[in-house]
Amino acid sequence: LWDKKNKNEFSSFLSIIINGRSYRDENFLKTILKDGDDIAFLYLYFGG
Repeated sequence: LWDKKNKNEFSSFLSIIINGRSYRDENFLKTILKDGDDIAFLYLYFGG
């Protein structure tokens, strides 16, 4: 989840999806969660 180069930042490969809205940075931390919210973590990595 964390960026190897900067431990205070999330990896750029991580998307956090809350109720269908995707967050790619730490702005999701400002979102107030409620019971029944749908939360998914998507980590995309394209490597060779």
